[in-house]
Amino acid sequence: LYAPGRVAVDLLGYYAPAGATPAAGRYRPGVPQRVLDTRDGLGMVEDRSITVSLGSSVPADTSAVMATITVVDAERDSYVTAYATGSPAPFASNLLVLTPTRTLSNQIVVPVSGNQFDLRVSGRAHVLVDVVGSFTSTASSPAADGLYVPVVSTSLSVPPRPGTDAFTIPQSTTLLPEEPRTIPFTPPALGPSVAALSLLVEARPYRPGFVTVWAGGARPWTTTLFNELAPTEVAATTAVNGPAFEVISTAQAELGITVLGYYTA
Repeated sequence: LYAPGRVAVDLLGYYAPAGATPAAGRYRPGVPQRVLDTRDGLGMVEDRSITVSLGSSVPADTSAVMATITVVDAERDSYVTAYATGSPAPFASNLLVLTPTRTLSNQIVVPVSGNQFDLRVSGRAHVLVDVVGSFTSTASSPAADGLYVPVVSTSLSVPPRPGTDAFTIPQSTTLLPEEPRTIPFTPPALGPSVAALSLLVEARPYRPGFVTVWAGGARPWTTTLFNELAPTEVAATTAVNGPAFEVISTAQAELGITVLGYYTA
């Protein structure tokens, strides 16, 4: 902490040493897909749980999903908890929104049951869910792909623009609105090839907007990071296409991207 404050830590899961070809717990990156937007008919969620159906967005042998949760237009201080359908809602938070921030996003890992999971909204807000990948289960075939490898944090972006104010993200670059940018990276010199990257995405926006990170090709209309007029950061995971991935911001923003680890191909 660089200022006085209180900290709460909620444990979501862990990565354990595994055999050479485990069946369960391997990550499968996918094309980001929106599976819930309460603005499309359901309406605001207030102090209750809702079920998120995954449909065809993940394989049948999925034990958990990686997803981005975005809370939009929160009318009061709110938090969201994701958990497996059929289990009691834990006393924990995946995303905390303090008004007047009102809109914020975070990427989570949540176990699934019957191809769905539940969200508990404490407060009143719209909720968006974008699925970016899934984890295998004990019903999956053993394999050596999808294993997580942590690395020494490495920045992938260029030095900051001259003339920025006191809040300057280390190794940041400025993106103009709707300016797609290809971010190259160097795969690890040792070990297997890379299927997906675990990233820390940081942004200082010049106006409200959102950032999307994806492997490349057609742009998905999903959210990795939502920016209001305040510095924001989020841990995110994205698939990669060769030694690069794509990033775009709907508003001009200074953006920094740091690699925290990768999943094997």
